[in-house]
Amino acid sequence: RGTRNTERGTQNTEHGTLNAERGTRNAEHGTRNPEPGTINQLTKQTMNFIFFSPHFPQNCTEFCFYLKEAGVNVLGIGDAEYDSLNERLKYSLTEYYKISNMEDYTQVQRAVEFFTNKYGKIDRFESLNEYWLEIEARIRTEFNIFGTKTDFIYNLKHKSKMKAFFEK
Repeated sequence: RGTRNTERGTQNTEHGTLNAERGTRNAEHGTRNPEPGTINQLTKQTMNFIFFSPHFPQNCTEFCFYLKEAGVNVLGIGDAEYDSLNERLKYSLTEYYKISNMEDYTQVQRAVEFFTNKYGKIDRFESLNEYWLEIEARIRTEFNIFGTKTDFIYNLKHKSKMKAFFEK
């Protein structure tokens, strides 16, 4: 059990800690938040992007910030306490789901299920960190999310296989 922090206060959840940050104006950053549910004019749907470990490395904050500025629903999963995230990252995340162990696939899976049930189809699942390649691939495969799936991850993890693949 954990806590869920939203605009309405704190609630217990079965799976971890969830936080929501929404608003229409952010004076510190001088930018306007896209309205929740911003629609991509080509697909007529909001892009749902789960960022795994958005707090580390630190430069992930910028990636999340510019995704949000482009109207993307940026959803975070990590093991850091919400209050320890920097303000720019808090602004950038539509919601944050805290898990206790990022290497525990079941916890990651529950977080993705939660976001899928709340926001619909997840369009991307990324971390920008090579360490998480296998978990990312498993999640993408299980939830049919665009990107590298488990059938190709072996080629990425072994440089000799990668070389042979790209020589084809």
